[in-house]
Amino acid sequence: MSKISLFITKYWQPITLILLAITSKFVGFLRNAFIAYYFGTSPESDLLGLLLLPTDFVTAYLINQTIITSLTIFFGRSSEGKRDIFLRTFHFYRVILILASVILGVVMVTAYPHIPWYYSVLAATPGVFYGMAGIIQSYLNYNRVFLWPGAQELIAHVFLLVGVVIAWKYGIFWYVVVMLGTGILRVGILLPDLRKFLKGKQWVRELFAFQKVRFEPKLLWYISPIVLTFILSGIPNFVILSKLFSAGEGYIAAHNYANKIIGLFNPIVVIPLTTYLIPTMQRWIEEKKSITTVNTAVFLLIGGLSLVSAVVLVVAPNFIISLIYARGSFATDSTELTGNFLRFQAFAMVGYALMYYLLQLTLLQGNMRKLILSFVVGTLVILFLLAILPFAPYISVGISLTIGVMVSVLMLL
Repeated sequence: MSKISLFITKYWQPITLILLAITSKFVGFLRNAFIAYYFGTSPESDLLGLLLLPTDFVTAYLINQTIITSLTIFFGRSSEGKRDIFLRTFHFYRVILILASVILGVVMVTAYPHIPWYYSVLAATPGVFYGMAGIIQSYLNYNRVFLWPGAQELIAHVFLLVGVVIAWKYGIFWYVVVMLGTGILRVGILLPDLRKFLKGKQWVRELFAFQKVRFEPKLLWYISPIVLTFILSGIPNFVILSKLFSAGEGYIAAHNYANKIIGLFNPIVVIPLTTYLIPTMQRWIEEKKSITTVNTAVFLLIGGLSLVSAVVLVVAPNFIISLIYARGSFATDSTELTGNFLRFQAFAMVGYALMYYLLQLTLLQGNMRKLILSFVVGTLVILFLLAILPFAPYISVGISLTIGVMVSVLMLL
């Protein structure tokens, strides 16, 4: 057997996760290309960006891949029965997700009164199901099940791609309806694997019925600092959207299009790598094995690849945007505006990549104080710079995000 075959046989799980992530991101990009084709940087695309905010907030700050990984570590550290601790965690976290959905709905109705209230209320709902899927994924990852948890995002992107066409034909509101259905689908995809570990005839009732929710101090002690840090890091997004909304038509859409390109690196490279590596490193630590060499190699790999990618985005932003988006309603002015956002936010991608990896290591080491402090300081730096920088919106936003995230990286080193 060749060395390549041996390598693939040994590392087929992380390779599969990376391939799934690449395919998922490709379909996700295709979805954004559809949005650009049908809506360009029009008021409709700005509205779509605002309606995506609640679900993006939940998936980015309350149940992102970092929290999924931390829950995986939490299940491993718990001395109680894994099945029971999962069910208790699921029900307790579901309450948090529902409360967050209500709060986000109120924020949307209050902050954007020009949007029909029922649009905002429905837009706040899909995040609950996305969050439930994330909790189930963490338990499956703990049990070394990666395939369907890794595939759920790809399947979701396919349905959301169809949702763009439905929204173009029947109205933006229907995209939110498709998002809600996609959230339910993501949970359903994971149930066959979950059933193998829950067992028992009453597992569906135990999972979905309204159970008596116990206060979980251990979970809160472990997860609250992480949730707090991500919520803090999400505050600048509300400030940025308000700033861009006042700047003029199409700015929110252009910012979102640029962010989709910047956000490509972590899901393709960093997240699949850490999804497999962090639980493995946890076992090495428990076995008293050194992780220093692997840690250094991965840090340099992520830093080098993200830096090269950022340089490409700075050198040829309009070419990349034209290649991906410039069709249909996405005209020359849309390319130019999106290119400006991409050019000035490119090096923030390096910070996001390094910060994500360092954050995982900080969680593994249990240093919550450092984690919170790094996010608090980084958030304050971003807000301060957004308030004082006098440049065009895309320049101010790009500089603020880049410097703020780099400050957080330095504090996590």
